[in-house]
Amino acid sequence: MHDLGAITPSGDEALLLDADVALAKTSLAKTGSKIAKDLEKTTEKIGKAAGDTEKSLAGPYAHLKDPKGVAPGKPFTPAQKRAFLAQNSKNNNGVLRDDVTGEELVPSA
Repeated sequence: MHDLGAITPSGDEALLLDADVALAKTSLAKTGSKIAKDLEKTTEKIGKAAGDTEKSLAGPYAHLKDPKGVAPGKPFTPAQKRAFLAQNSKNNNGVLRDDVTGEELVPSA
């Protein structure tokens, strides 16, 4: 029998209490299992979203190869600029456009 301190059930009360405890354990186990499944699904969704974000952050120029000596904070090389402009034109059916606004641009001389 369970020690409940000053209250000590007997007979039918003890059986009811044991049944309540068993029901609570079963309910808790089911809830824990559901939480684990929900957590797994959520983790999968977060992983997929993170992968999608990485792809979207790559941008339309990520596939272009960088020449040697390129590093963060350094100015773009003339070769990079030509490659960006050519790719932009290709992405926009031969027209140079702003990637954010879509506004048509005029190439510099």
